[in-house]
Amino acid sequence: MWDTVFMFSTSVLELFLRGTVMYLAVFLLMRFLGRRESGDLNASDIILVVLISEAASPGLGGEATSIFDSLVVVGTVLFWATLLDMGIYRWAWLDNLTAPRPRPLIRNGKIVHKTARREFLTKDEILSN
Repeated sequence: MWDTVFMFSTSVLELFLRGTVMYLAVFLLMRFLGRRESGDLNASDIILVVLISEAASPGLGGEATSIFDSLVVVGTVLFWATLLDMGIYRWAWLDNLTAPRPRPLIRNGKIVHKTARREFLTKDEILSN
């Protein structure tokens, strides 16, 4: 029993490729489909993160049954996240490519209703801050 827990059940290269594809796919989906950004996390943001991780887990692990399989996938995701952060720090063009465009809520002292609708914010919510 213990030999299956601590031995690789899937090739390391396959696990690395699965982690790479899933990380990049989720990153691109979140970047280009848009996301609502705020200074803090609320309950719906946390639920979204949990659901994304649950949806991605079969693609990440495949038929993995070993602890080391999971560690390789986690390491792969952390590797790409760190590499992307380093690239964004070093090259401004990568930061411009990956960072969402600003969406002003107020322009020339007036509420931009198109942005407010896109962000699901009411006039009262905007004026309360």
